[in-house]
Amino acid sequence: MDRNPAFSEAYCAKIAQYIDDGYDTKLTHSQLQMPSQRAWYLPHFGVINPNKPGKLRLVFDAAAPSHGVSLNDALLPGPDYLNPLTSVLFKFRQHRVGFGGDIRQMFHQVHIRPDDQPAQRFLRKDLELHVFEDASESAFAAAAYFRLSLPDDSTRVAFVFGKSRVAPLKPISIPRLELQAALMASRMADTVRKEHDLPIDRIVL
Repeated sequence: MDRNPAFSEAYCAKIAQYIDDGYDTKLTHSQLQMPSQRAWYLPHFGVINPNKPGKLRLVFDAAAPSHGVSLNDALLPGPDYLNPLTSVLFKFRQHRVGFGGDIRQMFHQVHIRPDDQPAQRFLRKDLELHVFEDASESAFAAAAYFRLSLPDDSTRVAFVFGKSRVAPLKPISIPRLELQAALMASRMADTVRKEHDLPIDRIVL
């Protein structure tokens, strides 16, 4: 997502739309602390149909395993309510006019029992990359940190990468050394972004 800003923007907008439409609900800190034997976090990703350019569809993967088990493995199969194609075609013979219809976002409108809702959680994290740099007469350096905003409104910070260089023996002005540090920080941010398969929403230098 960090490599495709337009895709990232559309992805975040789609999740925000689900919340506005009432399909998703942001859990409070107290709700997250409530014990549940059915808690499960669904991985999700975006899919764009080549025949529908510009239309993003989110897929919540219930078949993705965790420790060898997926959510689908724990679900009881229900009856098959799909009508065979031959049956549908036969129905068109019974009357002069046939009608077809579709329900917009039908699966998102299926009500889930409160006891089963913890099994359909998903994480929406905001990951930022912060890179700091500084210089002195003797050396210049840069350090990178991940800042992660969690669903319970808490924040986590983790050190990612650090680098330093001794100033050249030939005297250089402090502004020049600060430019060297800024270049180091910029290259460091680019390296961290490329080498991590994470959706970095924002880079702060």
